Amino acid sequence: MKKLTYNQRKLIYKLLADGTPQCNVLKILKKKHISIDKSTLSRFTKKLIENGYLKEKARYGKKPIIYMATERNPDNFLKNHRKKNVAFDWRKSGIGKINGKSMFDNLCNVHTLAFWVPILRPPSIEVKWDNITTWKNGVTIYDRKEVTEIGIITFRRIKSKNVDKLVIFIPERYLTKDEMKRYLPVLRNYVYPAIQLFQRKYKCELGGLPELYQKPHFAFPAEMEEKQLAKRGLITTELGTRLDESKGFPEVEYDDDTLALYRMEAPQRILMLEEKIIKMEETMNEIIESVSMQIKMIEKHSEMIERTLGMVGELTASVERLGQNTAHIAEMLNIPPPRHDNGMEVQ
Repeated sequence: MKKLTYNQRKLIYKLLADGTPQCNVLKILKKKHISIDKSTLSRFTKKLIENGYLKEKARYGKKPIIYMATERNPDNFLKNHRKKNVAFDWRKSGIGKINGKSMFDNLCNVHTLAFWVPILRPPSIEVKWDNITTWKNGVTIYDRKEVTEIGIITFRRIKSKNVDKLVIFIPERYLTKDEMKRYLPVLRNYVYPAIQLFQRKYKCELGGLPELYQKPHFAFPAEMEEKQLAKRGLITTELGTRLDESKGFPEVEYDDDTLALYRMEAPQRILMLEEKIIKMEETMNEIIESVSMQIKMIEKHSEMIERTLGMVGELTASVERLGQNTAHIAEMLNIPPPRHDNGMEVQ
């Protein structure tokens, strides 16, 4: 792709925004001695549309598409259109890095965000829908993109005989661990300004609490170990996880917010477990020391009991010897053995 100068980009944008078809833009550039090929112009036009600076004004069958400018100021983009302002590798970017660790590592990237609300009173001001599609079952889909401070928002009206609702597709949002614990109210607050914008701009009434239109994805930068697990088939959609590289860098995505929160809490949980293990080890050491002391005391008491029993045995033997000696002396002295009052010999 040929690199365009700032003046060339500015001229092309002005021509397209004024409703000049791409084929005529090439002719005008040629007259001004600016030589670019069709593919370069097409890619640059596509970037203008993707970044919200141009949108389709009309499409008539096979005739050239007519574009118009949006409310978004293109100056910064035109100065350097190669600079990506949508998706970037926040692991490699150096932004917010402390000791080589990105601040985004502690955040959850929530995307595929869409909420819906019922349309209680339809718009009284005409909405210039970018695209209208009617299905065979009578359902009509109206799509319109709006450029806002948080990025490009897509409003989709779904209308049938019994249903009339507005679906709001909003850009991705980074959530902290505390926000993940109550992610639904946080995301509702995130979508409220878009709902108010549509109501205020097109004079309609939208009611009810915004409900999720589709399940969001919860993404984190993939670690090297997780890439290996994915190759071995251990990170699968069946387990509610997947490895996504659509942004040019790998992310691990979760369908379940509980699993995503567990991942965010994992470091803290590990530290808590380590502290508990250390306390358990200290308690076990105290118990072992106490048991050892008790065993020593029991052994000491056993020795004392054995010595006491030995002394009792010796004393018994001495008493027996004394009895024998006494009987022997009495026999030598012809002393009759003592008798009871009834004349029986004392045993």
